[in-house]
Formats: sequence, structure tokens, C-alpha cells
Amino acid sequence: MGKNLSFFGFAIIAIALLAGCKGCDNSVDQAHFDDKAVIEMPEQYIAPLVTNLDAYFKTMSEERFEDYVELVYPAVFLTDSSKALSIKMMQEFLDMGVRNVTESFKLVYLSPFVEDSTQYYALVMMNVKHKIIFGEAYAGDPAELTPMIRSQYGTDSYTYDPVKREYDISTISRMYAITDKKEINFTFLNDQYLHSRDLANLLTYDIVFPLKQYEEVQNKRLKAGQ
Repeated sequence: MGKNLSFFGFAIIAIALLAGCKGCDNSVDQAHFDDKAVIEMPEQYIAPLVTNLDAYFKTMSEERFEDYVELVYPAVFLTDSSKALSIKMMQEFLDMGVRNVTESFKLVYLSPFVEDSTQYYALVMMNVKHKIIFGEAYAGDPAELTPMIRSQYGTDSYTYDPVKREYDISTISRMYAITDKKEINFTFLNDQYLHSRDLANLLTYDIVFPLKQYEEVQNKRLKAGQ
């Protein structure tokens, strides 16, 4: 059971495991926006971000792990071997009989850019719906993972179907989106990485601090129901 829990914890990090859009042109898929979404990113970057974010979730859901890691912020992988190890771990987790499938994401807000000399950074907040599906290869009882699911997502954010052996999860997901200034191609950094002792320096204080300030303002707005 310890091995199952270890791999489950890795998968949570791996996925992040989310109507109308003010300021968006007609090329943007409106289904990926909350009806009160606040979008403060420059317009020409919105459609590429949605496309890259959609691919980020689809590649994980479809077990295309080699493609998935190309959409993760490159600094996460210190070497090519660490990227290969991540792919191997995700495949082993799948072989254990557990799948993560993102069903939908709706953007709640996109922050203005913060920048350094070469890249733009934005904060992305989403409502995400996904499933954790346990196949026949999974030898344990998925219900034993309920305390971990509850701790990760909250009591009201999930349901478990013992017949289908799957968790349905609806949660808020927060991540950073990063693109090079010369070429628009977003990669993503889940906020959980920033709570890791080994990965806490992936983004500098000068980048993270203004984005956290923006988050505080938006969270107050959302709490007030605006």
C-alpha cells in the first residue's frame, strides 16, 4: 500500500493535477472560460495559452507522457535523465491500474504579465473537473485513498463510486503559465512545485511576489461574489 500512496502523491503533482470571456476574440474557445472570468493578459496571448493549456491536460489524460512533459516548465527537469525518470514513473503508475482524466477546465482569471529579460509569467486560476479511475490492475481498495483525496481537495470537492472504482473531483487549480518573449508557447508550473524544498527556487521572488499580490486581490473579489 505504501508504494500505491507514493505513486498517487506523484500523480497529484503531475496533473495539478481546470461562457463569456471579456477581451477575448472569436478564435478563443469560449467553453474554457467562467461566465465571470477576469482576463488581464494581452489579447494576442489568450488563444495560444488556452491551446497549450488544453494540450497540457489532454496529454496527461491520454497517457501521452512524452508530450505532457514538453508542456511542463522546463526548469522542473534538471537534466534529460530526470525528464525520462518522470515519464517512467507516470507510466509505472498507469501500469498499476490508475488513470487521471481531466474532463473540463474553466478559467476564472488570467493575470497581467510579470516579466524578466527573456520570459513572461502569468497566474492562471481555473475550476477543474477530473476523474481518478482505478482499473482491474489496481490491486488495492481505492476507498482506502479517501483520506488522502479529502486532504488534497476538501470534503465537498469529490465523490467516490465504489462500483465504477473512480473518484470524481471538482476543484480549484492554480498554476503559473510561462512563455518566451520571442515565441508564444506556454509551459506550466503547478503551484505545488513551489512548496517543494527542492523546487522552490524555480521562480524568483520578483516574479512570484506580484503574482501573489494579484491573487490576493482576485480572491477577495471572488469571496465578495463580484
